[in-house]
Amino acid sequence: ASNFSAHVFGTIMGTIFQKYRTECIKEIIDNNILTFCKIIHTSTKKTIITGSIIEGLVEIKNKVERVCNKSCTLVVGETSETERRQNISDFINKDNPSVLVGSIGVIGTGLTLIVASTMIILNMPWRYTDIEQVSDRIHRIGQNVPVQIYICKLNTSFLNIHSHMDEIASDAKMLVDEILRVL
Repeated sequence: ASNFSAHVFGTIMGTIFQKYRTECIKEIIDNNILTFCKIIHTSTKKTIITGSIIEGLVEIKNKVERVCNKSCTLVVGETSETERRQNISDFINKDNPSVLVGSIGVIGTGLTLIVASTMIILNMPWRYTDIEQVSDRIHRIGQNVPVQIYICKLNTSFLNIHSHMDEIASDAKMLVDEILRVL
């Protein structure tokens, strides 16, 4: 019975937490869309926007298209493999779309995206290595211009753990580095 109670409690807390995470991201997008537009318009090459909250990625894709007047493509876990490959290929090989919006899990490994020189990370992932992985997509051999990576710090009206995610990720990285150093 206690395992069931813990599972139910975890499910309820996950649902509540996800709702607030989504609201935080939407607030960040609403409050900063003009800044995002400026970043996109002044980028030397194409731009990638990434994060782990799908609702936020859909929201920013729509706002970038509407407010910034830039074409976007979206690749997230729910995107079919065929569509995902086509969207990424179009981003790499064609003038449009000029903005790739994708989840960290989908674009974080196995891709070379040096057609972009700017990345906006909407929310801090739980693991610092996810930031390193996703930023390595544009910061790699063959990149011929300086790379700009912006990580949004979620200082919103919501009081939650996301306001401290950069500290949590940094502390976790320091702990792992220390353990590896000792070994």
